[in-house]
Amino acid sequence: MVMDTESYFVVRERCFDGQYIREYPGALAGSQEDTLQLHAKQYIPRELVASDGTTTAGDVTVIGFHANAFHKEIYEPFWADLHACMRNNYGVLIGSIWIADQAFMGQSAVLNEGKLGNDPHWFDHARDVLNMVNTFRKEMTRPIVGVGHSMGGAQAVAVAHYHPRLFTSLVLIDPPMTGAWVRTTGLIIQVTVDKPQWFPSQQAAMEATRKNPFFKRWDKRAVQRYCETAWKKIGGGEGSEAVSFTTSPQAELAHTVRANPNVIDNKSGSPEEQYLYPDVDWTTELSRPVYQPAIQKAFSFLPTLRPSALYIIGKGSQFTPPEVVEERTRITGSGVGGSGGVERGKVAQRVVTGGHFLPMTNPVETAKFAAEWLSADLTEWRRIESEWLERWHQKSLAEKQQQSPQVVKLFKQWNGKPWPRESAPSKL
Repeated sequence: MVMDTESYFVVRERCFDGQYIREYPGALAGSQEDTLQLHAKQYIPRELVASDGTTTAGDVTVIGFHANAFHKEIYEPFWADLHACMRNNYGVLIGSIWIADQAFMGQSAVLNEGKLGNDPHWFDHARDVLNMVNTFRKEMTRPIVGVGHSMGGAQAVAVAHYHPRLFTSLVLIDPPMTGAWVRTTGLIIQVTVDKPQWFPSQQAAMEATRKNPFFKRWDKRAVQRYCETAWKKIGGGEGSEAVSFTTSPQAELAHTVRANPNVIDNKSGSPEEQYLYPDVDWTTELSRPVYQPAIQKAFSFLPTLRPSALYIIGKGSQFTPPEVVEERTRITGSGVGGSGGVERGKVAQRVVTGGHFLPMTNPVETAKFAAEWLSADLTEWRRIESEWLERWHQKSLAEKQQQSPQVVKLFKQWNGKPWPRESAPSKL
């Protein structure tokens, strides 16, 4: 089966600047003032694009976040299935889907060649996505939802932490967010270290991919897109057809863990260690010889998560222990400023056959659950938004720019002391 993305979408390629100042100084090879570029694609359903190229707004904008070392094009079959399911089953038309290759990966890595160091942080991409939203805001019709896979799920949560109202809803596909550590870390490191650095030709690279048992469980469309887009030509003399990964194994490894052979915590180290290792938490199970601070940090963001969230967990996935999966679902949105969590129907969990790489192994069923969740959330969002706008638009400009008479009266009469919690609810 061949994946013809352009039969579903008009695809527009975009580039934008990454966030100024990266989390770690070693993320950049040259000056700390260097600007990284991110390569993004905007997928617009064909039914929304006129013959002259003008577009009609859809019902929702989707922002995607890819997994470590699995660049944006691999997700195209999943996006096609999600679009079809939302349109055909729920009457919801996606306006556009945006997804950027992270700075060290895919076409972004090609753009940034010569500027990249060896020390990225997951949340650099979260801040880059906020920059993407601000850059292309006129083309991102509200409501906006986020869909993140693996590392991308943690990054979507970080974006929602930095900007709580940006996303109406999130779909988090097997994200490795835990207060402990990912038990498969050692295996992932070994697999990455053993990856070949180059192939004599793209044809040889594609043949090796198709023979690799790892890809046997993937949807054939995803394998096809991987084979078509995972490589870049490398210098090897005249007539050379040699290729390497657009996402180098070194970049993949740097996003998997951060080496820490010496630093115990951020209090006892030298000023130099504090500068380079400000986030080592010795109370976690895995802080030496490697650690991954974003996993625990994203986990700590969960109680205050504002958008609703659906966790789609891969059956048989070893990335997060079952007891952590249950705790994570329970605490998400349950704190001050959060959505209200499971008790308010704002957080749920589904288990789908296919392991950790669900958008590639089982895109149809993963899209089905995502579409069901997002469509229900959008219905509620439209109702609440419509009711608020109706009341708001009845006010004059002067009324909108001043506090109401009731609030002014409250300010004047209040004695400056907190009201007891058992007081009657405000009628303002």
